[in-house]
Amino acid sequence: MVIYEKDFEQWQKQNVLLEDKLPIEEQPIKNRFEVRLTDERADSGIDALLSTRDPEKVIFGIINHYICFLTPTKSKSKQSWPIDPRWATFIGANRDKLSLTVDPQPFDFTTTVGWLKKQVSSSLKLIVILDEMLGTHTLDEIIDAGKLSPRQVDLIQHYQNGNCGAYLDDFEAKEKQSNE
Repeated sequence: MVIYEKDFEQWQKQNVLLEDKLPIEEQPIKNRFEVRLTDERADSGIDALLSTRDPEKVIFGIINHYICFLTPTKSKSKQSWPIDPRWATFIGANRDKLSLTVDPQPFDFTTTVGWLKKQVSSSLKLIVILDEMLGTHTLDEIIDAGKLSPRQVDLIQHYQNGNCGAYLDDFEAKEKQSNE
């Protein structure tokens, strides 16, 4: 979710104010709230919009599911903190929650590599460059500290046996069977 002042954003981009050529500090505040969704969650959001035909219900349902502001109290655990009154006013009374969960995808090597490229590659590159500059072995230490999950070990065995692509075996069923 993104919240920003639209006029201020335009002023920063174009150095032009939208109303009456007033200085930025005298502009009326125009807050914009956006919920940005990608990939499967965007598809789920569109499905919800098409089935309800109620953008307000869908948008506030998404916000209400994923975000909540609470008022801390000293004598209570976080689970019992009351909802912040300003948040309650913003979100509205008796608002439903809308989860955008998607079915898990098969565990495969390509997905892992894609995640590393998108989320971790710049950090890995930094570590490699600094290891070379400093004569250290930080990346090797990080890799050596890693522990493979049973699912990852099974994927390695899957490739060792000459199979390629996604590991489609039902890992949970296999794990349950081995525990019996």
